[in-house]
Amino acid sequence: MPVSIHGKSYVMVHERIRELHEQAKKDGTQVSIKTKPVETFSDKLVRFKATLIIRKDGQVLSEFTGYAEEIYGSTKINKTSALENTETSAVGRALGFAGYGSEDAISSADEVQGAINNQNQGVDISKITETNETKKVTPPKLVPRSNKMYKELEEMLNEIDSTKLNEKQMKYYDTASKTLVGAGITRFHFNSIKETLTMWKSLYPNVYKKGTN
Repeated sequence: MPVSIHGKSYVMVHERIRELHEQAKKDGTQVSIKTKPVETFSDKLVRFKATLIIRKDGQVLSEFTGYAEEIYGSTKINKTSALENTETSAVGRALGFAGYGSEDAISSADEVQGAINNQNQGVDISKITETNETKKVTPPKLVPRSNKMYKELEEMLNEIDSTKLNEKQMKYYDTASKTLVGAGITRFHFNSIKETLTMWKSLYPNVYKKGTN
């Protein structure tokens, strides 16, 4: 069942997975989730990429990607299970982009509670220290608004005819569109959105405006 955190409703990752399999059974589809670590160029950080693939009769119907990042030793669970914790968060985000879970947010209850634990335990998000507190790490920065990637993302979204999207595609489209007016995005989130929209162009050519394929 959804968990209420600071007035918003979030769903645990295992519940999103159960919902995914229940829906797949109803639709007669096959689902798979692939995860892999992502290079961080730091021995203090761990990143994971998760990809949800939905197939029917051997054909890929849709694909959704989620990324997550944690700091080794930043919380009690990250002192022993940072790898597993990060992988779970990445899976939760991929499921969220696919429309499984809360209407309020892409983040899962596991992910949000982890962020709150970081704050409660005094982890300074802007200047996170190593486990031995000898070195400082700068977390991924938001890409400046002047960067051309925002224009690239805007152009990719403008190629889509939103009136032709189904409910789950529309959720992802809205989430991606909000990055253009929100606080900004990291390079990893940009790459995740770009990868998904590029995949859409080959899988769902019918949702694109004429002359953009």
